[in-house]
Amino acid sequence: MRLIISLREDVLGSLEEFVPWCPQILAQRFRLTALTPESARKAIVEPAKVNEPGFFDSAPFKFDPPAVDRILQVATAHEGAVEPFVLQLLCNFAEQQILAEQKKSPPDAKLTVTVDMLGADWTASFQEHYSQAVRRAAFCNAGTENKLRNWFEEELISQDRNSRRPFLVDQAESFGISATSLQELDRALLIRRSTLGSAKYYELTHERLIEPILENNKKWRDENQHEIQRRSRFYYENHERDDLLLDRHGLEIADHWMKEVGEQGVTNQEGEYIELSRELYQKQRERFFYQTSLVSIAVGVLVGWLLLSNWNEQTARRNEEKAVWYRDSGLMSRALLAWNADDPQSAFDWLETRTQKGKLGWETHYLHHSYFDRGVLDPPPLPAEQSGYSLAIDAKRNLIYIGCLDSGKLF
Repeated sequence: MRLIISLREDVLGSLEEFVPWCPQILAQRFRLTALTPESARKAIVEPAKVNEPGFFDSAPFKFDPPAVDRILQVATAHEGAVEPFVLQLLCNFAEQQILAEQKKSPPDAKLTVTVDMLGADWTASFQEHYSQAVRRAAFCNAGTENKLRNWFEEELISQDRNSRRPFLVDQAESFGISATSLQELDRALLIRRSTLGSAKYYELTHERLIEPILENNKKWRDENQHEIQRRSRFYYENHERDDLLLDRHGLEIADHWMKEVGEQGVTNQEGEYIELSRELYQKQRERFFYQTSLVSIAVGVLVGWLLLSNWNEQTARRNEEKAVWYRDSGLMSRALLAWNADDPQSAFDWLETRTQKGKLGWETHYLHHSYFDRGVLDPPPLPAEQSGYSLAIDAKRNLIYIGCLDSGKLF
C-alpha cells in the first residue's frame, strides 16, 4: 500500500508521532515550491479541458489568453512567485462564472472565460467569489447569511484586521452555523479545517481574503441589513457606549424585526445588544418614576405647608377679629350702662376717647340723637352706610343699639 500525505510545512513535525508505527514516513519527502509562470499557466488551462462529469461540476471550457494573463498577474506575489492558493481561488471563481453561463446556454455551447468575467480588479473578483459562496452556504436565507458574514469578520479575522485567527470546530454550533454551511464554505476554498494536537479548528485559507471579506461585508450590510443590525454593529465598534443603545421606540422596532426574522435570523451579538438596551430602558424608567415620586412628595409637602400656613393665618385673623369684637362689645356694654344710669355725657365721652385712640376703627362716637327732654347731646346724624359696628341711641326707648352693618346683627 502506498500513501501520499499532503500537509503544510509548519505542521510537518506532527508526523514524528507516527514514526514508531511507520519508521520510513519521513524518508521520502517532496517540498512543493511556488509555481513558475509557465507551470501556473498550465495549471489554469489544462484542468478546464478535462471532460469528466463525475469529477468536475462544469462541462469543458476554455480561457481567453488575456484572462489567463490577468489571473497570473493577480496570483503573482511581490517576489515573482505564483501563489497556488490565489491561483486556485481565481480558477474556482472562473468555473463558477462558467456554471452560471451554462444554465443560460445550450448544452453543446462552447464557453470561454473572459477578462470581464473576472472583474475589474482582484479584490472585486474575490469579493464576488466570497459573496456567492456565502449565499450558497446560507441557502439564500438573509438571516443565516448575516450570521455567516459576522462569523467571518468576528471569529476568523483578528481584531486588528491584519491576520487570521483559528476558530474551534466545537464552537460553530453555538454560533448558529450548520455543518452543511461549513462544508460549502470549505468547498469554496474560503475556509479549511485543521488540527493541532487534540484541537480541531477552522481558519481562513489565506490572508489575502481579509480585505475582500471586510469590504464585501460592509457593502452587503449597507444594502441588506436592518436598522437594528447596523446599530448593533455600530455600538460594538464604538466602545459600547450607553448612548448608542436603543430607546423605547427603537425597542419597539427591534421586537417587530425579531418577529419577522425569527430566532435563527438574530445573531448572539444582536440579541445581546437588544437585551442591553432593554435593561438600560428599564433602569431609566425606574429612575424616572423614582424622581417623579420624590418631586410629587416635595410638591405635596409644599402645598400642605402653604395650606396650613394660610389656615393658621386665617385662624389668627379670625381670632383677632373676635378679640376686637369682644372688646368693642364690652365697650358698647359699658356705654350702655352709663346711658341707662342717666349719664349720657359720660357714655359719649368714653366712646369718643376710645375712637380718637384708633381702637375701634369706625365712627362709633356719632350718636343718633340725644335724650330729648335732657338736651344733653346734639351729635351729627349717623352716616347711612358704614361697615363695622355702629352705635345708635333710640331716644324714645332710652336704649343704645350696637349693630354690625355688614351682618345686620344687633346687640
